[in-house]
Amino acid sequence: MPKMIISKKQIEQLIGKKLNSEKLVELLEYIKAEIDSTEGDELSVEFKDTNRPDLWSAEGIARNLKNLLGITSGLHVYKAESAGYVVNVDDKKLEDKRPFIACAVIKNIILTDELIKSFMQMQDKLDTNYGRKRKKTSIGFYDLDKLNFPVIYTTVSPEHAKFIPLGFDKDMSMKEIINVHPKGIEYGHLVKSFKEYPVLIDSNSKVLSFPPIINSNDLGNINEQTKNLLIEVTGTDHSAVNNTLGIITIALADHGTKICSVDINYKNKKEKTPILKSIDVSFKPSGVKRVLGLNLNNKEIQKILEKMGYDVLNINKESDKATVEAPFYRKDIMHDVDIIEDIAIGYGYNEIEPISPKIATEGGLDKLTTKTDLIRDIMIGIGHQEILSFMLTNKNTMFEKMNQKTKDVAELSNPISANWDILRNSLLPIAINFLAINKTVEFPQRIFEVGDVIHLDDKEENKVKQKRNLCAAISRSRATFTEIKSVLDKLLSDLGLIASIKPIENPSFIDGRCGEILIDKKPIGIIGEIHPQVLINFGLENPVSIFEINIEEL
Repeated sequence: MPKMIISKKQIEQLIGKKLNSEKLVELLEYIKAEIDSTEGDELSVEFKDTNRPDLWSAEGIARNLKNLLGITSGLHVYKAESAGYVVNVDDKKLEDKRPFIACAVIKNIILTDELIKSFMQMQDKLDTNYGRKRKKTSIGFYDLDKLNFPVIYTTVSPEHAKFIPLGFDKDMSMKEIINVHPKGIEYGHLVKSFKEYPVLIDSNSKVLSFPPIINSNDLGNINEQTKNLLIEVTGTDHSAVNNTLGIITIALADHGTKICSVDINYKNKKEKTPILKSIDVSFKPSGVKRVLGLNLNNKEIQKILEKMGYDVLNINKESDKATVEAPFYRKDIMHDVDIIEDIAIGYGYNEIEPISPKIATEGGLDKLTTKTDLIRDIMIGIGHQEILSFMLTNKNTMFEKMNQKTKDVAELSNPISANWDILRNSLLPIAINFLAINKTVEFPQRIFEVGDVIHLDDKEENKVKQKRNLCAAISRSRATFTEIKSVLDKLLSDLGLIASIKPIENPSFIDGRCGEILIDKKPIGIIGEIHPQVLINFGLENPVSIFEINIEEL
C-alpha cells in the first residue's frame, strides 16, 4: 500500500479551508486513505486503493475533498493550450525498447522547497508503484527555459552520449552511469540488454535525460528559481504513460499554473499531450437497488455522483441507462459495480440499513467447509485472532522479503498496480506482512488465517490448483519455536491427529529452528522461527514464530 508524507497545511491551502483532525480522518475514509501517524504538520497517509494513483499527493487529496465538502461539485476540468512545442520520436530505434513518450509544459509555477520535495515524493511513488519500478513508466522534470525545441527522443550507443548526471559534477557516458551512479546501479537492469540506450536531446544537442535512469544536472536540475517546466513520461505502456503524465500535470495545475500541450510526432501518427479529456461511462441505475438496496431517485443519484467527482450526462430509469463523465485518470472504472461502489461511498456505508436475506432454498456445508469452521473454532479457543487477507499480492512480499528465490506463480496479465499482480501461493508472507502493518498494536499478537492459495499445475484444466491452508503466527519479544509448536500440537490433538517434525533448512527461517510437519510420514506444512533478516525486510522488531499447513491433507 502506498504511504506518503503529506502536509496538512498544504491540503488546507489547496482546499481553502481549515480542517480539524477528526474531520480530516473522516473525509479521508471516503477516498480509502487513513492517517498512519502525525508529526507536527506532517501526516503519514496510507492509501488503501492502489488503483487510484491520482490520490497520491496533497493535490489529489484536496481535489477530492473539495467535492466532498461541497466547495466544488462534479468534474474538475483541465485544459491545455497549444503552444508549438514539439518532440520527435525515433520509432524504429525505440520500438523494442521504450517506445512511448508523453510531455506537457507547465508555466508560471512558484516552486518552494516544500513543493519540490512534495512533487519528488509523488514522482517516486508513481515510478515505483504505478510504473512498476520505472519499467512501465518513469517521469522527468526539466527547466523549460534552459532547453530548445524540438526535442528528440531516440537511442544512442552507451559510449556515445556524455553528460553530467543529476547530483554529479562531471561528464559521464551512459555506460559509466549504469555502473557508477546510484540510480544507474538501481535501474540499469532495465536497459543493459539493449545495444543502444534511450535518450532525450534538445535541438542544441544538449542531453535532457537518459530514461528511465537519470536526468542531466544541467536541464534536469529543478530548484526554487525554476519558473517553467517541461514534464516527460516515457515507458512501455502507452495508456499508463499518458495517465501518469496527466496525473502529474493536473497536480501542478492545482497551484494556479498554465498548462501547454506538446506535439508528439511518431513516424506514423501524431499525438498532442497531455490527454486530459474526460471519459464517458454508462451504467444501469437498477444496480443501485440490486446491489445496495437503496431506492434513490434521479436527483439523489446525481447529487451523490457529483459529490464523488462525476458529471452526470443523463439518467433514465425507464430504459435503465445512465451516462456520466469521469475524470481521465479513473482507469479503475471497468464495470457498473465500480460506479455503484462510488455511490455507496458517497451515500455513506454507515447510512445503509442492513436487510436479512430471504432465501427459500435449503443448503448444506461441504466437508472442507465443515473442517475449516472446526479449525477456526479451535484456533480461536487457543487464543488466536482470525485475519482475512486478499488473494492478490506481489513478488516482493512473497519472495524477496522472505529471502526466497522467485518462483513461477499465477500472474495477472494486465494488473493495475504492481502491489497486486500475482496470486499468493502461501499464507506465510501474508501473515508476516499483516504483523508489519499492525506493529504499533499491543503485543503479544497471536493471529491465524484459513485461506486459499494458488499453485501452478499443468495437470489441471486451468493450469492451477487451489488449496486451502492454515497459517498461525505469534509475535512478541520472546516468541519461540516451542511456543508455536504447542499451538500446532493442541490443534492436531483436538482433531485426533499426531504430527512429527523433520528438521529442514529454509532461508525464511533461523537455521536449526525450522521443520517440515509430517503426519503419517506425509508432509503437510512447515513450522519455525522467522529469520532476523526477514523481520528487518518487513520492518518488524519482535521475533515471529509461525506455521503453515495444508488442511486438505489432514
